[in-house]
Amino acid sequence: MRKIPGLRILVPVAASMLLAACITVAPTLKTTPSITSIGSERLALEVGVIVSEQVRSFNVAHEIPGACISGGIQFAPVSYGQQLQGTLQDRFSRLFERVAFVDPSADRDSFDAVFELGISDVGFRFGCMIAPQQYGTVTASLRAIDADGREMWRSATTKGRGDAPFVMAMDFNPIIGDAVSTAIGKIVDDWTREVGGLEEDRYAMGASPARRMVKNLGRKMKKSRRGFGRGKLKVQYPATPEQPDDIAVIIGNGDYGQFGADIPDVLPAYADMDAFAQYAIEGLGVREGNIIFMRDATGAQMVRVFGSERDAHGQLFDWVRPGRSRVYVYYSGHGAPGRTGSAYLVPSDADAARIELNGFPLSQLYANLSKLPAAHVTVVLEACFSGASQKGSVIGKSSGIYVRPKIPEVPANMTVISAGAADQVASWEQDNSNGLFTKYYLKALSGEADTGSYGNHDGHVALSEVNAYLKDTLTYFARRYYGRDQNPQIVIGGRAMF
Repeated sequence: MRKIPGLRILVPVAASMLLAACITVAPTLKTTPSITSIGSERLALEVGVIVSEQVRSFNVAHEIPGACISGGIQFAPVSYGQQLQGTLQDRFSRLFERVAFVDPSADRDSFDAVFELGISDVGFRFGCMIAPQQYGTVTASLRAIDADGREMWRSATTKGRGDAPFVMAMDFNPIIGDAVSTAIGKIVDDWTREVGGLEEDRYAMGASPARRMVKNLGRKMKKSRRGFGRGKLKVQYPATPEQPDDIAVIIGNGDYGQFGADIPDVLPAYADMDAFAQYAIEGLGVREGNIIFMRDATGAQMVRVFGSERDAHGQLFDWVRPGRSRVYVYYSGHGAPGRTGSAYLVPSDADAARIELNGFPLSQLYANLSKLPAAHVTVVLEACFSGASQKGSVIGKSSGIYVRPKIPEVPANMTVISAGAADQVASWEQDNSNGLFTKYYLKALSGEADTGSYGNHDGHVALSEVNAYLKDTLTYFARRYYGRDQNPQIVIGGRAMF
């Protein structure tokens, strides 16, 4: 029998033409290993990835025209969008500390960085004997946006390709699935490599080291007990150069029940502490290493930092660079009067019946701070000294005994800004998320006090503008929510300014 030349070629070509004209494929997708080298240490950022329903449900593919006779291939719906999301989650979870995939309506400001994922096309090119090259492609996008949706960065990589070997097979599903999965893996690897090589400020919102430090602080402060506020102020401060000599002491005394049960907790104290830490770094330029944090500070810890009545040389004194350091002290917690009216900060281990013995005298704080060789000292007090609080009396087992607190004079080189007058209560937000004073004081310093009728719109926030802003916000809401007066006090060098 005589052989017909070229028959071995014509038969598979005809077969491929036949297959192209009469089959429906449903590619079998698979997990692809990363080809990107990702470091062992993840970046300490909380990342949100916005995935719309259109992207998540993307399930269409098409045949890419080629040299072979084609046009009859039908693609069944397959979850390409979910495959893209899952691959990005695998890569990003090894690059960042925490990754969450969220809807477009999610609160973007709760993340350090927000990316937006897109996908627009999936295709596969079939090969044949005369043109055996076949491959899958995916067209997708990744960009970083800020809290307002403005684009900060966009990857130039928009297409991935996965090659597939040409074989004659009756089941194309795993072949196509492998190629498309590889294409998705490659584009995601390119994105991961690109993001990993960027400076964080290219895609992370705000001053990323500060945001990262504040979030790390917040994680360390999480309480197992319920009720403590974890409010996060949505504020952004004007860019401030780092001030390497400046120092901050930030105290949040919230859990008074850990050492006893006679003093009520200060529920917003930890959230207030977090918020002021963000301001210290972003708004004041204080370095993270120059901040002394004290959560639920005991009396002994306060003496260690500020010094005692006999010796003012505490930790803070040792940190100050003479004539160069500006010092900021923030306190959120209880204040209380002694029997004679002297004002005390209330440590977390204080005995309400013996404030004179185990409280930290406000006069001692001022006196020791005045002995620092600092350029200037600013004290911010989210506390009152009336003995009353939003959760009840600080003076244990009392029957309405009222002692008018005596506030010591502010030394010459010091500015003190406090939540209210001596005999007033420091009010909280209704949901306990923040102290009213801290919330609106920090919002004022973010620039809001320079706007509207409060300010002169010159781009700088003056204390007079802060005072006007607080009276219009803090004072108003304390009266509206609770029917009580709360007038913030600003005193510079012993002289009340407002």
